[in-house]
Amino acid sequence: DARGHTQIEVSPAEFQARPFRTSLLLCCCPCCVGNPCSERHLTDLKAAARTFIAFITAVDIIMYLSELALMAEGSGSDGFLAPSVCTLSKLGGGGGWLVTSPNLQIWRLLTPVFLHAGPLHILMNMYVQLLAGMRCEFSWGAEKTALVYFASGIGGCLLSAAVAPAEMGVGASGAIVGLVAAQFVQVLSTWKARPAETRKRQACNFGIFLFILVVFGKTNEHVDNSAHFGGLIVGALLSLCLWGDASDCVCDMRSIGCSTTILRYFAALALFGFFVGSFLWLHQGSSSFQSLPGPVAVYCS
Repeated sequence: DARGHTQIEVSPAEFQARPFRTSLLLCCCPCCVGNPCSERHLTDLKAAARTFIAFITAVDIIMYLSELALMAEGSGSDGFLAPSVCTLSKLGGGGGWLVTSPNLQIWRLLTPVFLHAGPLHILMNMYVQLLAGMRCEFSWGAEKTALVYFASGIGGCLLSAAVAPAEMGVGASGAIVGLVAAQFVQVLSTWKARPAETRKRQACNFGIFLFILVVFGKTNEHVDNSAHFGGLIVGALLSLCLWGDASDCVCDMRSIGCSTTILRYFAALALFGFFVGSFLWLHQGSSSFQSLPGPVAVYCS
């Protein structure tokens, strides 16, 4: 529509006939609602194929195929279609001891976003990336979506490297969590301007996402919770910088003398502090690991 939001046509008869199925598809796979071969659906799919999120998803898949190709050449494997630490390191996997001097491979704060540790890892990340990322891009546009995605990805990799400088982290979920966090903070900062039903649905969606994230983080020792948390912080603060509104916020910030400008400047200052503090932490923590021949484990985000 005029605001850049995607409209999905669902007939009342279809919704009444299968309310649970239709509601589930609207939340989990909107493309499957209605007739998938209709002209409207095909037009929407063509538009989706030209988005930043579709492009970055294609890059992720190509990089995973590159990992498999290196495995076939003898770089090793850590399981079924799971690249070894050596393979991931060759393609730019994260590692705090490699980012700081004397190695100073700064690009490893971004390249891990495009790497994945196995088939289940990439399938889950790509599903959530397409589902959440498309909603963000159709609402914000490609430029702001890319800004939040890459900033959150770098923030997640940076915090992960600072917390565990001797480990190697890979995965796009730091960037994905940043997108989801930015979307929810945008909802909170424009809370009063949104219909009550929309607020409930979006709060419920974020609550479910956060619950799943916490459960996975607690039950799987290889989940990189630091990357998730770093992406969440950066996405939330960047969202305040871009869309923070003191008057429409869930709690009226003007009652404590905080204007929209002050709110956004505070968020920008906090964001700057996060990156500086995390990098200093990384530099201090990784100095004792410079002599390591390589990481001791791979953590997935």
